[in-house]
Amino acid sequence: MKKSIFNITELSSFLKQQKFTSVVFTLVAFLILLPETTFAQKSLSDIAEMNDKQWDKLVKSHKTGLNHIYAVEGLIGAELFEKENMPDPKKIGVLTFQLWDESTWKSSKAGNWEYYEKNFLTETGSNVISNELLSQMLPVIEDQFSQQGIAVQEPSEFIDNADEQKIYDEGAETIELSGVLKAFSGGLLSRLQGKTEGQGSVSADGYAFYPITPSILSSDFKAPSTLGLLAEDLGVDAVLVIAVRVSIEKGGKLLVCNGIEMGLFGPIADDESIDYSGVIGAKTVNIYRGGMMYSTAFFEVEQIPLGDMDKGTGQITQWYTDGLPTITERLTDDLIYGLEKFKAMDTSK
Repeated sequence: MKKSIFNITELSSFLKQQKFTSVVFTLVAFLILLPETTFAQKSLSDIAEMNDKQWDKLVKSHKTGLNHIYAVEGLIGAELFEKENMPDPKKIGVLTFQLWDESTWKSSKAGNWEYYEKNFLTETGSNVISNELLSQMLPVIEDQFSQQGIAVQEPSEFIDNADEQKIYDEGAETIELSGVLKAFSGGLLSRLQGKTEGQGSVSADGYAFYPITPSILSSDFKAPSTLGLLAEDLGVDAVLVIAVRVSIEKGGKLLVCNGIEMGLFGPIADDESIDYSGVIGAKTVNIYRGGMMYSTAFFEVEQIPLGDMDKGTGQITQWYTDGLPTITERLTDDLIYGLEKFKAMDTSK
């Protein structure tokens, strides 16, 4: 008769030992990872005070632009573009500064009844909030770029005539996402553009609303091309898109931030005299010739308080924006860093 490897008593003892070892290992692992995994952001100040490792884990930045660097390499390989003509923007136009109101339907039950309610920002309310955030963020952005010898201008500064004003006002109608993203975001974009009742997504004073965000554009190639052409028509070297994602919570009593996004897009100085056709992928290559994403920096969080609201009037009774200028500065630093990597065609992470 073959001898068993474990008898019942030995097996029981072995399992207990393994269980104990597993518990000890898990506890040790938990203690090791504790500083990284238990950092919860409860305010904008918490985000602003993150150490570099925590910040880099939260923010999606220059790494999302690698595909566009590879696209530039493709243009060079097709002899449509020279590396020495890599973009070096000195005049950036802020295309839009806007809120994306992500408030949603919510339900509650009472007996056999189910109640539904939604709390979207009104157009006026969204505009007031956009103006407040713009006043805190834009000076920081302008200062950070100015230190790099780059001017950042609002529409009132870079639009010089009626023709450019018309191009700017109608520019949103020219933005088109590529296939998958277009299908994925179509319903959301329709609501944000006011095609369904209850939208509250509006730009700050003096800005047109463009139904795009840097996080969407970072995964697309068609829309950045359109933005590159638009930048040329508006007489700027690149355009900056800024979006703050918000929603109303606690039954209309709290405005929260769900993310902040920045993206820089502009033209590519390709050789326009060359007709590139008749080869596989020519259509995509020609789209890239219009323009690309130069850099992006954005993050997503869960319901960070921005302000207390009076449910009756919708007025902000108390702002919670401490830390916002520091967050803006760090995001802008990442945006500039990504731009430098793009200019250098540096694909390292």
